[in-house]
Formats: sequence, C-alpha cells, structure tokens
Amino acid sequence: MPDDSTAPGDRIDGVCRTVTEVNQRAKPHEIFHQTRPSTKVRFASIRVSRSATTTGGQMGPHIKILSSEIITNSGKTHLRDFQGKNLVMITGPAGSGKTSLLQTALYPLGAAYPLRRATKEHLDAVRLEIELGSHTYRLTRNMNTNTHSIEVRQNNTFLIRLDATGANGPTPASWIFEQLGMAKVFADTRVGVDKDPVSMADYLTVSYLTQDESDHQVMRHQTANAKRRVIFETATGLTNDHVEQCKAALREITRKFDAARAEHDRISDFLAEGSLTEATLRSDLAIAVDRLAAVKALLDELRAGAGPESGADDSASPGGDGPQRPPIPASCPTCTADLQHRRRRRRSCGLCLTPDPRRSDSTDSSAPDSGAPDPITEAFVERAQLTEKIKWIRRLLENYDRLKALSDSITRLKGDKERASAALQDAKEIASQNRSLLYELNDEFLQIIRSFKPPWFERRARIDFDNYLPVVEGETYNAMGSGIRVAVNIAYHLALIAVGMRTGGTYIPDILFIDSPRKNLGRNATDRDFANRIISCLLRFQQECADAGHPFQLILVDNDTPAVPTFDSRRISLCHDSPFIPGIQPDAG
Repeated sequence: MPDDSTAPGDRIDGVCRTVTEVNQRAKPHEIFHQTRPSTKVRFASIRVSRSATTTGGQMGPHIKILSSEIITNSGKTHLRDFQGKNLVMITGPAGSGKTSLLQTALYPLGAAYPLRRATKEHLDAVRLEIELGSHTYRLTRNMNTNTHSIEVRQNNTFLIRLDATGANGPTPASWIFEQLGMAKVFADTRVGVDKDPVSMADYLTVSYLTQDESDHQVMRHQTANAKRRVIFETATGLTNDHVEQCKAALREITRKFDAARAEHDRISDFLAEGSLTEATLRSDLAIAVDRLAAVKALLDELRAGAGPESGADDSASPGGDGPQRPPIPASCPTCTADLQHRRRRRRSCGLCLTPDPRRSDSTDSSAPDSGAPDPITEAFVERAQLTEKIKWIRRLLENYDRLKALSDSITRLKGDKERASAALQDAKEIASQNRSLLYELNDEFLQIIRSFKPPWFERRARIDFDNYLPVVEGETYNAMGSGIRVAVNIAYHLALIAVGMRTGGTYIPDILFIDSPRKNLGRNATDRDFANRIISCLLRFQQECADAGHPFQLILVDNDTPAVPTFDSRRISLCHDSPFIPGIQPDAG
C-alpha cells in the first residue's frame, strides 16, 4: 500500500481523542417534562439550558431584514423600509403583491422562489439591506442582465460578487454562513440525492412558512423529506462536527480498505492460475543467480583466453544487427596449431578445434559439426536467457511481496475501521444527548398548540422523534385536515424558533416569515375567531420573547391582522391602487 495508508489511522487517533475529551466534558441536557401546568406560552420563565451556557450565552444566528428596494425596468426605485422593526406586517387584498414583496426581498439571498410573471417582466433589480450577525450589508441582484450575480456592499463599499449557481464565485449561502459563523458545519453538510451543499432556500425552510405549503408541508417534507431531515438535524444541533468528522474518517478508511482488499484478491487470483509457489520461485531464483554468476565467470575466462581480437562487447550475439561474435584467430594462442584450415568437430574446443577435455563426452569427436556455436556464443546466449529468467522470477516474486504488504495494510486498516467505528459511536452518543432538545421542542409545541385553543384539540400533541414531524391527537401531519395543518405548522415553527433562541446551541436564525396564515383556516365565524386567536398568540409570543431579552424578527403576511400592539412594529399596506410594483394591473401576475 502507499505510504498514506496509515494516515486515516493517525487521523482517527485524533478524532478518538477529541471525541473522548468532549464526552468527558459533556453532560446531558436537562430533560423537560412533556406537560406544564399552564397553557400560556411562558418563554420568559424558561431558564436557559446547558447548550446556551457552553456557547457563552450567545443566541442563534442573527438575521434581520432592514429594507427591500425594487428597481423597475423604467428606472424607478421603490423602497419598502422595514425601519429595523422586529414585527413587520405586510397586509393587503389578494393580488396586491404581498407574497411577491416577501419573495422578492429574499431573492438577493440566493433563493430561487417561483417569481410571478409581473415580477420578472417589470423589475430590473432588487436590493436588500440586511443584518447578518453584527454587520449590515446591502445585496443587489439583477433580474434581467444576469440573474445569478449578486453584488454585496457595506457602507457603499464593494465587498464581493456572489453567484447563485456557484459557477463564478462563492454562493450566497456559503458567504452568509461564513458571516454567521457557521460555515464549517454547513460546508460539511450535504443534502439530496446528488449531495449538494445547503442552499439558502434549503436553510430558510427552518424559518419560512410559505403560503403554498402552510396547509400541506412541514419544511417541504412531502417533496424533500430526506433533505429536510438533514437540514433539521444540522440546524438543531442533532448532528455535530465530531459526528461528521468521524463519518468522513470512517469513509476514507473504508475506501482504502476496500481498495486494498480488491487488489489483494486480484493478485491472489493471478498467482493461483500458475503452478509455481513462492518457495519454488525463490529456489529457482537462487539457482539461476548462481548459474548466471558461473556463466559470467566462464565468459570472462574465455574472452581473456581468446586475446584482444576476441574482446567483443557483452551484447555481441550471432546474427542480427548487433555486434557479431569474435572471429577465430589464425592459430591457437595456446598450442599454435593452424586454425584456418581445420574443421571444427562436435564437442571440440571452439578456439583450437581440438577435443575439449572439459566435456564428459569429448571422446566422441568423429562427427563433424561445423555449424554448432562456439563456447563464447553459448555463454552469451545462456547469460541472456538467465538474465531474462531472473527478471521474470523477480516480477512474480514482486506479486508475492505486494500480497504480503497488502495483507499487512488490510490488517492495519481493519483495526483503523474498528477504532473509527468506535469513535463514531462515541460521537453519536454525545449527539444523542442533544436529543434532549427534542423534549424541549416537544414541550414547547404542546404549549403553543394549547395557547391557540383550537376547537378540535383535547390534550395530545407531540413531535415524532424519528421523523421530527408533528403528531396531534394521535394523527400524523399528513392525515390532518387543511385548517388543522395550518395551525399545527405555525405552532411547529414557533416552537423551533423558541427552542433555538432558548438553548443557544442551534443554528436556527432569529427570524420567522409566515405568509397568509388565514388562507386555509376556514371562512365561517368560528374559523375566523380561531384565526384571530392564532395571530394574537403569535404576536403575544413575540412580545414575551422580547421581554425575556431574546427578540426575533417576525415578518407576517396576511390579508389583514388584528389590532396591532404599540410595541416594536411596522405595517406595510398594499392595495390594488398601490400594489407591490406600482403602475401594473393587479392581474398582471
């Protein structure tokens, strides 16, 4: 195996040590009981859990929309100033552009919402002013010239150009995650079949309850349930860096282990096809090496005895284009016998043509064999044959040596896999401690549902700990009626943001978008009263969070809202005479 085959083991050592240290420091969250005596949402009275203390009391990622500005293709600009308020209500009748205003405001964040025809045809650019963490930025996205390019400025100073596709620069998601201090965890998170990076549209499912999905999907679970699960676990901290590091290390070790096993099997099959064992090959190699040494010595002796005229190059061989064998001298340098007119007989000396005493059958010299090679030529040929044989044997033996090295690597990698699996299990156990967050989410969800006082609710509401979807009165979300789903969905998103802000150990942002909650709640008097209770609870919930020192921005889109309290709020009213895009007809979209 290559030298880096042991690297995963070294990395696993580090991961194991890190996981062990974290495991020693970590303590489980306090497990909250599933019921509370009061039905009122009591955010202010809930104390901060362990994860908030481990992050220095900091809350989740801070995102706040300050203003949205549209530039029409006629060159006119229209600013929708949110005035930095935590409660922004966008109201107006159907067709006035409420949803378009919200979706267009999020368009510079890289979201790819299905913008209406009027939006795409009448707008030239969208500009968004936003707080990310402790800084304010202005993002501008063109609608016509390059819909993928997003320019980022701070205090009118150009900072960076983003690309919604990621082909020509960083994506909005990667840049925003970096500003929010969560680039690492989301960089390691992959979603969907193609394992794509998390986009802003994916991330915003945690905080954006859309008009089209409020009555049939929870964070798009119907169309992207596997993706939703990954995003939920990442955003809520149910997975952590240690789990992902251990998974990555285990994947790398497994890849090398499988590669080593596959190569080991290929070499084993190849060697099994032959009849020569390693012992036989090594014995043959030793014999061939000894014989080659003897042949070389004989060749040196013959060449030395033949004199300078026979000093041919080692590469000489009979025939071919290379150097020819040395010519026979006119007389024998030993006995001075005439060599020019004598015929060489079989088993005679190649130099003097007399019977060769070194041959056992040299007595039979009567048969002439003038075409037989001389000893020097024979030595050259045998040396070449032995050299090739030794190379061939050594190549075969290299396979046996490689097989041993692979066996050793497989043994080491098998141990690394066991250690990596153990480290992953330890990391998962630590992550499972964070599952106590689900108990808090479960508890918060129940209290919010109770505060709505729905006519169909008796006493049971919970979060399924396997798929993280709401269950009310024993019914799964998919089995609920349309109006019930809307109320349950709102309670679910409120519970998410409440737990995220309270624990502080999650990546749930402190912003919530709710589009047209009344749409599917019904139209009779009872339904309208229920809708008003939901909106009132929603606004009271936000006020209690602010009183507890954890304000979050709520952007509420609806045809109308109840009387607005006097605290931190801003209303943007649209109508057919003053729609989202001034100057176009209400039915243009």
